Amino acid sequence: MVHANQDSLDLKTDISGIRIPAFVGYQIIGGDDENIFGLRVFGGPTASWVTKIEANDNKLEKDNFNNLIWGIDAGVGIDVWLLFIDWGYEWGITQVFKDDPEKTKNNAFWGNVGIRIRF
Repeated sequence: MVHANQDSLDLKTDISGIRIPAFVGYQIIGGDDENIFGLRVFGGPTASWVTKIEANDNKLEKDNFNNLIWGIDAGVGIDVWLLFIDWGYEWGITQVFKDDPEKTKNNAFWGNVGIRIRF
């Protein structure tokens, strides 16, 4: 019988940032105050900035990231009464990290859930 010694690896990194989307969309179903259900599609560019990094291994710092990270998003949204659910995907246009030989880009699925308030 062979016993292997496994060391515990506990890495934690919290990345905070600001993401500003500029979307345009098309309402497929619903869209007015009388409808309880709506379906829409949307898309457009997104600009992101990393504002803070907290890592317990101290290998990743804010200075490792590019100042401005661009992406193109596309998504679909469902409205039910006051609630909305959005799903989307972002295709990265610019590199996330400075001095990255792999040229890593931010490609990610995302979602939003919320309450719509109409004035």
